[in-house]
Amino acid sequence: MAQFGPYLILLSILTALAYWWRIPRKRKAFVVLGSTLVLALVVESYGLVALRLNLNNNAGYNMALLGEFLLIHALVMTLVPNRTILFLSAAVGTGASLLSFWHRSTPHVLWIEGILVCAILVAGLSLWVLWRTADTANSDLLYEPLLWLFGGTLIYHVGMLPMVGLLEVLSMDHPLLHNLYVTVQLLAVAQYLCLARACSLEARQVRSEHVQ
Repeated sequence: MAQFGPYLILLSILTALAYWWRIPRKRKAFVVLGSTLVLALVVESYGLVALRLNLNNNAGYNMALLGEFLLIHALVMTLVPNRTILFLSAAVGTGASLLSFWHRSTPHVLWIEGILVCAILVAGLSLWVLWRTADTANSDLLYEPLLWLFGGTLIYHVGMLPMVGLLEVLSMDHPLLHNLYVTVQLLAVAQYLCLARACSLEARQVRSEHVQ
């Protein structure tokens, strides 16, 4: 499964982008989501090439994760009024990433501490938005685009914590680490399919509002 994972992730990103493109008039949150999907496509495409050429892609992955972390904050900022919490969260995650870089003295290894802190913060933000969505929804939650958007984001970032947390404890060829890696690949696919569903529902809502 691990060898096919990158291709499945790319296919799921392209699927999400196709549904995103079909949204007629994009509200700010979905404009930012488009930037996040494009970043993910570039990172995963380069990662696949680096894997085939046996190149070290950790520096690009570190930068991309930090960029995605900040884009998620920008997305949430379009949805909630309390920006103080968002600025603090963004500062903590960025600071943790920079401290991880300083501790390891190189961008060519994974910034494990920074990745863990950013994942926890994104999970917290996702729960916050999901709670607000459930509290303000006027229709069936299953038809709320934000449920799928942040539900997928929550599942992926919570699911990656065990693997990243064990990177310095287990050797890279340990069977448990391999199984966790495959699990994270599947969670990434699930996340982007959830984003595709969110974009599909958003497009449907925009069209129905236009008809009315």
